Amino acid sequence: MKPGWLPYGIVAIGFTNFFAFAAVAIVKGGDALNGYTANGLYFVGEHGRFTQVTKAFFMYSQWHAYSVFVTHPAAMTRRKPKIATG
Repeated sequence: MKPGWLPYGIVAIGFTNFFAFAAVAIVKGGDALNGYTANGLYFVGEHGRFTQVTKAFFMYSQWHAYSVFVTHPAAMTRRKPKIATG
């Protein structure tokens, strides 16, 4: 049985999602999991520095971080397909 494309698709999605999350966090100054809310204001954080963002972006950042918790381990635990020889 051929291994198919699914394991490679899972890896591609996992890594793409992780690098997209990292890129957005770098550009915007952090992510919601390291940020906070106060008095109706929303802040993303990274290494003790905080940047004010909109509520919509804060919620996006929160959900994107949660999705990384699912897709990145899935990509890391993908089993190598066994290839029959001979």
